[in-house]
Amino acid sequence: MSRIVKRLEQLSAWIEYTLITTLIDPPVLRVRLRPTDAFDVADSLVGVSGIPVYGRALLTQALNAIAEVDLVDLEGKPIVLSAENREAVLRDLLTENVDGRGTMLGIVVVEDSKKRELFLKN
Repeated sequence: MSRIVKRLEQLSAWIEYTLITTLIDPPVLRVRLRPTDAFDVADSLVGVSGIPVYGRALLTQALNAIAEVDLVDLEGKPIVLSAENREAVLRDLLTENVDGRGTMLGIVVVEDSKKRELFLKN
C-alpha cells in the first residue's frame, strides 16, 4: 500500500517579481501564490495559428493563483486582496513584463503556480 509522504502547502513563500514598469515603485512585486495544476488551467492558451492568446481565461487563472500581494495604496495603507478588489488591483500589473523572464506577469504567475517545488512541505 502506498503512503502519502508529502503534502502541498496551500500558499507559497513570498516570491518577488521584478517588473519592467512605472506602475509601482520600486518595481518589485511580492506575492504569495496558490498551487494550481492541469485541472485549473484553460484547455489551451494558444490560438489556431500557433500564436498565444491572452484572454479572460488567462486573467482569471492569474488572479486565482495570487493569494496575497505586498502592496500599499497611494496613502501608504496595505492593500488586502478580496473578491471585490482583486481584478482592479492586479489587472494592470499582470500585463507588465517580468525582467529576465521575457513575458508578462500574468503568464509567469500561472506558470509558477504549477511548480510543485514552491509548495512542497519540508
